[in-house]
Amino acid sequence: TLTLTLTLTLTLTSTAPKMNTTGWSMISFNCIGEASGLPDPAAFKVDNIILTRDGTLGTLLFAQHDGTKWQGSLVARGLSSARGYKFFYSGDIGTILTQHGGDALVDPAGYAALHPDPDNDQVVLHEGWNWIGHSPPVSYGINSGIEVVSGQFSPNDQFKTRSGDFASIASYDGAQFQGDLTELKPGVGYQVKVAQAVTFRYKVVTKVV
Repeated sequence: TLTLTLTLTLTLTSTAPKMNTTGWSMISFNCIGEASGLPDPAAFKVDNIILTRDGTLGTLLFAQHDGTKWQGSLVARGLSSARGYKFFYSGDIGTILTQHGGDALVDPAGYAALHPDPDNDQVVLHEGWNWIGHSPPVSYGINSGIEVVSGQFSPNDQFKTRSGDFASIASYDGAQFQGDLTELKPGVGYQVKVAQAVTFRYKVVTKVV
């Protein structure tokens, strides 16, 4: 029996979900690379705003549309695949937020490994609230698709996201996450509350042939 881990390189144009609602939503941009440009401003209106928090300092970063272009601290910083963003949207329903990123590594079954060394693909959660993105271009089960590499989840730790008036939540019961949030999905951002620092990664996919 031979066990192989297979990957191929796929160049992506990263997209957030189609905007099916107005108001506040949590989104992410699964671009590869620490910083990339903000979405094309032509699709947005003067009151639209993108917010995120620095994971270590808790500083609020923002970009607000002035009717022509984006203004604010996120313009120079750019967007990161590691962060989740709270986005107030009042534009046309059905708009897709498009952002160009680099290369992602995807195995033939569609599972993501964003770098040749999956040990580098780690999501670091600090004590308290974190706003995280979902870098992979495919979904991972919140219980079956991630593994802790440092620290541990505690009872009542929580993942949550929002799309307009609809919120999804998963809470840790001491053994696994319970709730209507069952997968971490591309284009979706998450607010994660942990009682202690935790680092997790997406599980490596192996195939037996």
